[in-house]
Amino acid sequence: MASTWLVRADSGGRLAPEFKSKSLVAIGWIEAGNTLDLVSREAFFQRMKEAYPEDSKPKQHNAAGQVFRFVRELQIGDQIVTYDNARRNYLVGRITSTAQYDAGLFNGEFSTFRQVEWKHEVSRDALTLKAKNSLGSTLTLFKVPAESIAEIEALIGGG
Repeated sequence: MASTWLVRADSGGRLAPEFKSKSLVAIGWIEAGNTLDLVSREAFFQRMKEAYPEDSKPKQHNAAGQVFRFVRELQIGDQIVTYDNARRNYLVGRITSTAQYDAGLFNGEFSTFRQVEWKHEVSRDALTLKAKNSLGSTLTLFKVPAESIAEIEALIGGG
């Protein structure tokens, strides 16, 4: 069964319009460079230790976990959600590619990306407070809780 993930479009959702127009989602961690050749969580952690030596160990682990998930756990066909603060809408689509790397994407700030077919938009204001709160994590990438997925899908289906 496909998972549903939320990928932040940078702070304030500033990249959401570009995510939509370019049909993708992307993550940063610039100093880590191209992580597509890394396989294990430990390898991702080692890369974060090298790239961000000033960060605490928990922060390095957190970053490594998010990049690992983006590169290794997200799958073609998984549902993807991102938030456009300016329009107060969630964009909802499906992942259509494996992880890719382009050092020039978004001026090099968000170089690891996946292609997405954006299919729907859901107004944040149409969601319950519980769903809004569950989607409000400050993490760059996280799995969307089942209750929130059900609510989004009901709105997409006109429920």
